[in-house]
Amino acid sequence: MGRRFAGILAGILFFSFAAPAFAAWQKPEFKVTQEYRYDMRHEGHELYISRFACGFNYGEKDGRRVSIIPFFELRRNVDRSFTERKELGIEAGVHLTPWFYAAESFQATWLKEDYGVNYSHTKKRDAAEAETRLVAMHKLFSVKDIEIKGFILDELTYDFDIGAATRNEFAFGVLVPLHKNIETKLNWRHIDRIHDFDSDVMEAAVTVVF
Repeated sequence: MGRRFAGILAGILFFSFAAPAFAAWQKPEFKVTQEYRYDMRHEGHELYISRFACGFNYGEKDGRRVSIIPFFELRRNVDRSFTERKELGIEAGVHLTPWFYAAESFQATWLKEDYGVNYSHTKKRDAAEAETRLVAMHKLFSVKDIEIKGFILDELTYDFDIGAATRNEFAFGVLVPLHKNIETKLNWRHIDRIHDFDSDVMEAAVTVVF
């Protein structure tokens, strides 16, 4: 285990436990997301993704506010029956307007990924990463009481061990609430693994909010 990885992991655990102390007067927002990712460019890379997050929000619900979100994520390769990626991290974000969100996350990551020809270069290692996320969303239309939103996002991942950015991901899609505590998502995403193989994927997800 590298020193950068250990440092990021220790920082994540510290701030994950410290965040509730600063939001003791607020109810935390728990989210559980189950997602399926279909890779249109690579066979054998369909993923089932589970994400668990606990958000602490400071500020007005429909105005400018800050969010601190500890999270854990698993990405399992459906075809090959192994876990490609595990993430334990914390995200700090700012809702600058009702339609724009900017965030930075730090995450300890356990990798076992292979996007080479015929699975030729499996990467199995620990990594300390930072991810910059920019999200814009806007109401498209309403059906009775259901408000359909469109969104675009960009995510840039930096690997501290390599000392360079390793992925840039761009996505756009729609968000459809099924209930005040249930939201569905459908989107296309392009994954640019910088100086490596790219992917174009379709994603469908359901998020339950507690």
